[in-house]
Amino acid sequence: MNGIYEWINTGFSLVFIFEMFIKLIGHGFSSYFKDAFNTFDCIVVLMTILDLFVSNLLAFESGGAFTALRTFRLLRIFKLAKSWKKL
Repeated sequence: MNGIYEWINTGFSLVFIFEMFIKLIGHGFSSYFKDAFNTFDCIVVLMTILDLFVSNLLAFESGGAFTALRTFRLLRIFKLAKSWKKL
């Protein structure tokens, strides 16, 4: 079961990394970081890259602090909520 979880985690992480790079190319570096949610996304993606590096490339189980960093990805939902319109 943990193997499936790790594959899903890696898959979504790659999607978020790809999204960040596409937005950086599309908006430009300075324009990208003018939006606070983009800055937050960048920080989460950089932490995700660090987590992937530690857990996969170095063959360590990510625990403690790195597992806690994964919870920051849940805060990305606020980015989605920003686009919702009040009814």
